[in-house]
Amino acid sequence: MSSVPTPIPCREVVELVTEYVEGTLDAERRVAFEAHLSCCDWCGAYLRQIRITLRVVGDLPPEAVDPAVERGLLDLYRELRKDAEG
Repeated sequence: MSSVPTPIPCREVVELVTEYVEGTLDAERRVAFEAHLSCCDWCGAYLRQIRITLRVVGDLPPEAVDPAVERGLLDLYRELRKDAEG
């Protein structure tokens, strides 16, 4: 006797798509995710688009970041952390 997976909304599918693609969803969530995909064309299309994007982006060569830009980003990050810490 199999149990029926708890339905999940589209919003949750969007939130879980990375874990699904990476294969890190637990079995119960994976079953619910796949059950949703079986009846939601929009989410199925979204998953296909994510997979295409990952495949394309994975094929792009890494670009060097200009040292001045890197320093600026690191300085900004440090400022944000300092502000957040009080």
